[in-house]
Amino acid sequence: MSSSPQDRLMWYTPQCVTSQFVPACVMGGILYGVQDVMLGGARPSVEGFGRYAGILFCYGALQCPMEAVHGRRSLLHNAAAGGVLGYIGVARGYVGIPFIDYNFFYRYPNIRPPVAGAGVYAAMAFGFGAMGGKTM
Repeated sequence: MSSSPQDRLMWYTPQCVTSQFVPACVMGGILYGVQDVMLGGARPSVEGFGRYAGILFCYGALQCPMEAVHGRRSLLHNAAAGGVLGYIGVARGYVGIPFIDYNFFYRYPNIRPPVAGAGVYAAMAFGFGAMGGKTM
């Protein structure tokens, strides 16, 4: 295998993306079961499970091309993937913004909710990556 970024991208990315499926389903099921069903009182559904598993799959799959281009795993890849998903999720109304009270946006009207969501989710992903042993 050649070591050029294009060759690594073509070889590494498909394997990386397909390896994200089972962990995303397992963790999606655990998170859905604990957060929505047990704590929130929601009825178990395929849609709810699919939403959690899909978000986690996209989170892992977004990191694959970055890892292939740079040739290593990095905390910045976690933050970028978390920030992108946070921005899209908040902008489309799929997720809320944890740790931020909505009065914050009245005090600081120049900060839009999707941008704040991107920052919060990027910081959370950065923290999870650091706990997982990744470095910059």
